[in-house]
Amino acid sequence: NLFSIIPMSIAVIDQDFNLIKANKAFEQKFGAWKGKKCYRVYKNRDSMCEFCKGAAAFEDGIPKINEEVGYDKSGQLTRYIKHTIPIIEDDGSIPFLIEMATDITEVEHLKQEYQILFEEVPCNLFIISKDYEIVRANKRAKDMFGDVEGKFCFSALKSRDNKCIDCTVNRTFEDGMIHSGHSTVINKYGKQIQLHVTAVPYNVENGNFDYILEMAVDITQILELKDELKKSDKLMESMMSTSLDGIIITDEKGSASFINRAASGMLELKDPTRLKENDLSSMFPESFLKEVNAQSGPVYLLETLVKTYKEKLLPVRLVGMNLNVEGKFLGKAYWVQDLQEIKNLESEKLETERLAAVGQTVAGLAHGIK
Repeated sequence: NLFSIIPMSIAVIDQDFNLIKANKAFEQKFGAWKGKKCYRVYKNRDSMCEFCKGAAAFEDGIPKINEEVGYDKSGQLTRYIKHTIPIIEDDGSIPFLIEMATDITEVEHLKQEYQILFEEVPCNLFIISKDYEIVRANKRAKDMFGDVEGKFCFSALKSRDNKCIDCTVNRTFEDGMIHSGHSTVINKYGKQIQLHVTAVPYNVENGNFDYILEMAVDITQILELKDELKKSDKLMESMMSTSLDGIIITDEKGSASFINRAASGMLELKDPTRLKENDLSSMFPESFLKEVNAQSGPVYLLETLVKTYKEKLLPVRLVGMNLNVEGKFLGKAYWVQDLQEIKNLESEKLETERLAAVGQTVAGLAHGIK
């Protein structure tokens, strides 16, 4: 019959709280019931529940709906919504109650998991209504911005009196699509915070939605580090460009990625942008390049000759090394110091010393002759 095949736990209890009838779904959920009290079957108790909805229904004749926690036939904790309906006779007496239980254990588990995820996810989460009110915020957002629930997002996060012009939430409400953007906000301590925000339609039903889930990731430190890196790169590039020593950097494919003015002039390069690693083999000593290839650290050549693009021999000091970051090869770097001026000074010094020796000799001879 219908009572037996309904896929919902249904039981009938009398005024002494005895289970006098139950369907198959009830027995599959709660186990054997014949000759037992409802509180024994539902909750494995030896006495009535303290706030028994069944007792209240027997007394006032009003149907009840409530959420209950009990045990299934395996002794596992279970949650269910119970509808308690009194059977009222013509004389007003209530001999029986019909109780229908809908299992929500899995729903509750999902709800708890969602709650944990919402609260503990490592970014700020806001649920925002169509009038831009923050109806809910997670723990991280409250820690950063204070108690913002019930406030307009533009006033709570930006101290504005009206909505932002380029608002990702507004764009999502208009077209129902996911939108991302950058937002500068103010935390509860008055400090500016940079956020990457993503607005997603929330609680969508038949294509319609009244709320938006906004995910906001704090990128303040990333942007600060990015600015610092840009400054460092600019400073390093300026120092390398203005260095009196020649600097050549090649990438992992052997193409020149940086050549400063000193290196270009020193080696008389016709087109520095087209310089390849192979071109250096005709300029630098072969043994030096082989040692650079084989060594993980810098290779020094205190004095050698290199050949310029115009076949001119130039005395230099060379340093070369492979560029590796965390085991990844990024290219090579070479430093070239021009020793020509030093060599000229050395030659001039030797010539001066030679002339001085000749002078002393002539003076000695003159003195002897005299």
